[in-house]
Amino acid sequence: MKENVWNFPIGLVNVATFGFVFLRAGLFADAGLQIVYLILCARGWHLWLHGGREGTRLHVTRAGRGELNGLLVCIILLTLLLWLVLRHVGGSASFWDALTTSVSLGSQWLLNRKRLESWMGWILVDAIYVPLYVSKSLYLTAVLYAIFLGLAIMGQRRWQENWRTHQVAMRMPEPFPCGEAVT
Repeated sequence: MKENVWNFPIGLVNVATFGFVFLRAGLFADAGLQIVYLILCARGWHLWLHGGREGTRLHVTRAGRGELNGLLVCIILLTLLLWLVLRHVGGSASFWDALTTSVSLGSQWLLNRKRLESWMGWILVDAIYVPLYVSKSLYLTAVLYAIFLGLAIMGQRRWQENWRTHQVAMRMPEPFPCGEAVT
């Protein structure tokens, strides 16, 4: 939410912990997702530090229509594939597990590139996760994801404001160097 790059190493510890919790609860896609998140977190950490122009830090940007459409197709296909696999292996809440896993991966893809639209995905999955975890008697996890939902809503607002501020700054003319007169 605050665009702090140090959230990535904290995230690495977080996903390892949740991988264990989800595995024990039989949410196999969510457990597997944590492994993928380990890789994505490391990649996101690098991109946030060096993925901008000429190897600089990234700024909040909007995703293009092509990126969003491609991501939507990938989310739909991955959801269908995971749903079939999870039903076959006896996962609990197979469709919801597949959907939240797929949308989470898409949201992380966007977050790694500091796209404003990432927050809409996080809001959606957190809104699904809360009742899903309650149904699995993971009450503390449900409370945590309710907090994540609030943070995602705040993150959407903050990044929207930062994006607007950056857009205005990019449109402002360059100031004159000291000592030059305007004629």
